[in-house]
Order: sequence, then C-alpha cells, then structure tokens
Amino acid sequence: NGELIGLHVIQTPFFDDIRNPERYHDGRVLSEATAAACGDAPNLFAAVPGSTGGASFDQVKKCEHLIDALAIDTYDPADIANPTLARHYRALECQALDLPWTEYDEKTIDPTKPPTAEELQGLGVMEIVESFLKSTYGTNHEAERLEDETAPKAKRPKTVGGGLGDTEIDFLGLAKTDELGRCTAAVLKRYCKENELAVSGVKSALAARVKEHALRGAA
Repeated sequence: NGELIGLHVIQTPFFDDIRNPERYHDGRVLSEATAAACGDAPNLFAAVPGSTGGASFDQVKKCEHLIDALAIDTYDPADIANPTLARHYRALECQALDLPWTEYDEKTIDPTKPPTAEELQGLGVMEIVESFLKSTYGTNHEAERLEDETAPKAKRPKTVGGGLGDTEIDFLGLAKTDELGRCTAAVLKRYCKENELAVSGVKSALAARVKEHALRGAA
C-alpha cells in the first residue's frame, strides 16, 4: 500500500553545538574569566605587561585573528573519513578483489588529527599562529621548550648493597646525608644484626634504626 514502515531519524544539531566565540574587550570581564578558568592555579596573565590579571588587549586581538584564520566556512562530516573504517574497508576490498596490501595502505592517514606546521604553512596561517604564540608565551618560548626537552634527566641514585662491585659501605656518611634508603633491606638487616639491633620491620624502619645508631655512635 506504499506505507513507509520504520523509524526515520532526522539529524539536527543541538543548540549548544552552534557556537560563536564571545569577544569581550572589557578588562574586568577578562580578569574575572581568567580567574574563573585558573581556579586555584597561579594566574600566569598577572605578569603580562598591559594586563590587569586577564589576557591583554593585544593577546585578545591576536587570538581573534587566529580564530578567524582557522574558521571552517562549510563543514560536512562526510568530508572527513573515519581512519579506522577506511583501513577496514580497504582490507575488505583487497581480500574481495585479490589485491596486494601495499606500503601506502600500511600508512594510516588520519584526517581528524590537527594539521602539522607544514600544513598550516600551506594554508597561510602559520604566521598568525606564531604571532599568537609570541604574544602569549613570549619570544623565547620555543628556545625554552627545546632547552627543557634536551636537559639531562636526573639519574636515579645507585643502590648500595646490591652485591655488584660494592666496597665497604659508609653507613655514617649515608646517615648524615639521609641516603640510607639507597641501601638494600638485606644490608640494613645485616648492620642491625652486627650491632645487636632489632631486625624486624619494613625497610624504612630499618633505615631509621640504622641512622639513629650510626649518628649516636658518632656523637
């Protein structure tokens, strides 16, 4: 009879999904918004020249410029492929048509990832991004980031009493520098046994016992 049977769903965006970035230029509003966003964390904008506790006017303008440059005029979810499904369908296609799985197929192209610096450069917005970064983080931000990344990692103190080439252990020196925690529990127990101390308890209790005895003996 031509009657349509089934559930028909018309996808419409929620009201909250349609957003326009609010653009406030009132210093008081900026300060209140920044304080609310920071919570208990320190307000990094407080030390920015020209700021009253919130983002400066120059930072706000550069942020607006960046938002405009990255704006998407037309958007359709069908324009962005799901990388997992695309790989799955490609594998099915290769099996059905007896096609080889090539090196290109092995490379997962994920269009949902943020654009790289090269892609931003091609879009002509890299200069705008760098201008915003400099206004927010300063001119030395990149150098400071690289310095942090290349800084030598703190080495873990060597365990004392592991049995690999250990020399005579300076318990008094370790006690003075509060480094008895580097000793193994077996070494601490041996010290306690040799000095007629209790050998019960966890490692921290053993270390405290050895420290008290070593410092008392040196007094």
